[in-house]
Amino acid sequence: MKPEYAEIESGIVHLVREAAADWDLDLDALSGDTALVSELSFSSVDVVHLLASVEMRFGRKLGYEQLLVKNGTYRTELSIGELSRFVYEEYDRGGVGPASAAPPERA
Repeated sequence: MKPEYAEIESGIVHLVREAAADWDLDLDALSGDTALVSELSFSSVDVVHLLASVEMRFGRKLGYEQLLVKNGTYRTELSIGELSRFVYEEYDRGGVGPASAAPPERA
């Protein structure tokens, strides 16, 4: 069943807090408007790790290209809200992801 938008955004905020827990940042004020790169200093590798964590948390394989590429150019900024809206809108279109995948059968 598709989670409510608020549950998706809350889950992503939790993942962002986990990713940046060891950084010297005030993570109490995270919201949908929080920019990952300019406000939290996420590198491109941090963003990729976050996207993989989102797929695992929600058990969906999402086609992030639509979110990350605009007019043939990679975006340099992404907010928590933009990511949350994308996950909410694409949730039913995404295939089953890593968290929901069944383990291989043993012989």
